Formats: sequence, structure tokens, C-alpha cells
Amino acid sequence: MDEGIVEYVKEMELSEGPKKNIDAWVNDYHTLNKCLHIGGLLEDEAVLTGRAQCTKQDIAWLKKFQQRIANGEDPVKELEKYHDKLRLAEERKKHFEPYVEKALSLLVVGVILLLAVADSKNKKKIEEQMKLKKQKKKKEKKKKQDTTEIVE
Repeated sequence: MDEGIVEYVKEMELSEGPKKNIDAWVNDYHTLNKCLHIGGLLEDEAVLTGRAQCTKQDIAWLKKFQQRIANGEDPVKELEKYHDKLRLAEERKKHFEPYVEKALSLLVVGVILLLAVADSKNKKKIEEQMKLKKQKKKKEKKKKQDTTEIVE
């Protein structure tokens, strides 16, 4: 059992990536190292006294940890799953990137067209307003002339 724990701890130490993203990583790592240390002490004590000492909690934790390993819920597997998710996200990004670029290009063209249409409508409105102002000025000027002719 000790060699299995030693190998697992080595695998944890050799694993790359952000271990802080794996909830139980630090706790499991320290507990496994503690178990190794206690195991070494117990082995020495067992040799000296002829009996081994281990708490029920130690045994329960090891059984739970063994079950987590069997279920693929241990820290090393969790880190592998995390890396798999990152790889999948990167692959999706690479796959959809050209489509996103095309969509953005089309969006930019669409916005430019909308602005051009809006600008042409504004120009027409401005031209119409200018014509109305000119007509109003002509009417006012004519009215002024008519009133000055009547007064004379």
C-alpha cells in the first residue's frame, strides 16, 4: 500500500497545471504525505512493539480516498479533467473563430450601410427643411413688399 501512495504522491507532484483549481488537491496531498509519515512511524513502532497503531479516522479517510480514486474523483484525475476542459474550449474557439470573424465583418458592413442610409435620409430632411425655409423667406419677403406697396 505504501508504494501505491508514494507513486500517487509522485504523480501529484509531477502533474502540471493550476492545482489550486482542484478543490481537494492541497488537503489530499498533505494528508497522503502525513499517511506516509505515520505509516513509516507505525512500521517502526510495529517492529519495536510488535503491534501497529492507526486511528479509525485514518482508515476511514484512506477508504474514502481509495473510493475517490476508483471513481476518478481524485486530485490527479480532476486536474486531467480540468486540462481536458481547457483543451476542448481552445478547440471550440479555434473552430468557431473564422465564423466569428466573418460575422463581425458582416456586422461592420451592416452598421456602415445603416449609417449610410440614415445619413442619406438626414440629407434629404435637411434639404427639405432648407427648401421650406427658403419658401418661407420668399413669402415673408413678398408679404413685406406687398405691405410696403399698400402703405405707399
